[in-house]
Amino acid sequence: MAVAAAALLGNSQSVEGGWRSHFANADDPGLVIRGKQVYAAQCASCHGRSLQGQPLWRTADEDRPLRAPALNETGSDWMRSDKELFAMVTDGHWPSVVPDPRSRMPAFGPVMAQGDILAVVAFIKARWPVSLRVAQSALNPGGVGKPQNLPDDWRFPPICMPGDTASKQAGITSPSPNPR
Repeated sequence: MAVAAAALLGNSQSVEGGWRSHFANADDPGLVIRGKQVYAAQCASCHGRSLQGQPLWRTADEDRPLRAPALNETGSDWMRSDKELFAMVTDGHWPSVVPDPRSRMPAFGPVMAQGDILAVVAFIKARWPVSLRVAQSALNPGGVGKPQNLPDDWRFPPICMPGDTASKQAGITSPSPNPR
């Protein structure tokens, strides 16, 4: 029974200090397919079929909270941990931010199963380029979520050079200097 529950929740796992992560496994094809279905039914009307967001979503003006941002690689959600992404969908706002009463992002927690929320997050992550998925995994405890089947010699492109502690803990290395 516990194994079935873990599979439904995208292989959520307990990590350091008993903190239970809400890990959305973007390498789980079944979870990603379920996430695509839930996204189409619940999220695409605001965030777009291709996760592109609403027109002018980047415009910094008084109406910004009214526009749904992009969830693809042009957005910034890859700069959030799985726990934060799960909280945004569940509560309708980032955990560390006071909710803006003008925001149209609903809290899906009361109406959507946790497994479906994790599936949506897995679907979104699966659409990101591998470099963003690797960078995003560094925000999760222990680097959980680093893409599977990543070659041992994989490196960030020269323009992406993480040197922070989280990247090192996740086993993400900077590219070798280009000898000339």
